[in-house]
Amino acid sequence: MPPIVSGVMNLLQAAEGWLLALIPLGAGLMLGYHGLMKAMAGGDGMAVETHNKAMKNTIIAAAIAEAAMGTVAFILPYFKG
Repeated sequence: MPPIVSGVMNLLQAAEGWLLALIPLGAGLMLGYHGLMKAMAGGDGMAVETHNKAMKNTIIAAAIAEAAMGTVAFILPYFKG
């Protein structure tokens, strides 16, 4: 296996554990932030709508990132030689 490929595989293995933990943590913090900002909007419909959309986008992005990282973590051991 070329050194660049084995180096990338080692990098992915080192990063996968951290990313699988940091993605939901970051998403939770973003949801908390947007929830707080939505609560402080004071009944402004446009601000509430904006934060609702941001919360939805955060959940979708976190799900996609977790699925992608989980897929990489699942497939990566098959390429170890």
